[in-house]
Amino acid sequence: MKIAVILPPKFVFDRNKPNSIETVVRTLNEQSSDDVIVICEEGAATPEVMNVRRVPRYKWNVLRARHIAKIIAEFQPDFIEVHQHAPSGKSITRKFKNIPSALYRHNLVKENDNFFTKLRHERRYSLFSSHIFVSRAARDQFIKAFPKFQDCSYVVANPINFENWYAPIEGRENIISFAGRAAPEKGIQHLVPALVQILTEHVNWKATLCLGDWQTHEEWATQVITPLLQFNDRCRINKNMPLDEVKKVFRSTKIAVVPSVWKEPFGLVAIEAQAAGAAVISSGTGGLLEASGDSALYLDKVTSDDIHAKLEFLINSEASRAGLATKGQNFVRLHHDIKIRMNDLQNVRKKIAGTRHND
Repeated sequence: MKIAVILPPKFVFDRNKPNSIETVVRTLNEQSSDDVIVICEEGAATPEVMNVRRVPRYKWNVLRARHIAKIIAEFQPDFIEVHQHAPSGKSITRKFKNIPSALYRHNLVKENDNFFTKLRHERRYSLFSSHIFVSRAARDQFIKAFPKFQDCSYVVANPINFENWYAPIEGRENIISFAGRAAPEKGIQHLVPALVQILTEHVNWKATLCLGDWQTHEEWATQVITPLLQFNDRCRINKNMPLDEVKKVFRSTKIAVVPSVWKEPFGLVAIEAQAAGAAVISSGTGGLLEASGDSALYLDKVTSDDIHAKLEFLINSEASRAGLATKGQNFVRLHHDIKIRMNDLQNVRKKIAGTRHND
């Protein structure tokens, strides 16, 4: 099949600085047997080597859509896949009504009881042939708000190239790690006090924080992490670290913490850490339960005290820690590897593409 994948505005598909959506798109499509083009904006310092078509960063969405429409008309795909940003996709799907399409959602829809707002969104979503979600939790929340789309909504959980992340569990340093955006919803305000206590009590342990999108919440994040600066080299703070460097961190760490306080659509970072061999402590919010199944240690509540208690347990029980890491690694290999997810997506695309109209 010929497939056009459209990324949201401001996405430049930089291989060294991908966001989670770009990571999923790359992982699912770089080894695809289909003829796939990815449409994104200009500006990448290290452009992806996939088949990418870049458009300028337009001030007005209508101009961006017009440029993308020219690419679609030239490529003549069997399927149009718009990631995340419905407003930028609606004009495309309206113009190419004969081509089956999907809005690929990487987040949970916001709950809104306003009748007119829901009606406006429903009309927008109706312009897509189908909807794809990264977790059952995300699909269920969408269907609850918009039940009319139940029969055209699908789940394709986020993938990981297991072999690229895998590292032996043995021979690791005593490191606790976190990777995620430096934002309140990621829970670092609860993690930091727990780490301060752990690093004070266990002088043979270290911590590494990989904080992405640093500039967005810089003032807030700077205040939050300040208590960790007292530990100097025992606590490394990395800002906007490339994905390959995050991978190295997870491959050397013993424990990774995912203390998200919001409903994660899926929780890609959890399976990345598990594939790399770290024992994962997770909040289990949203799709995080689906991501790790029974192979993570879940917080009862996202509080500094509970994070500290779970860290203490894994630090003091090497057998439990190693067992959890092994279980997590096996779970990701069996459930989330790219081969499984590529097959899932290909089947969904074929099913949706079978609805093509020739009018």
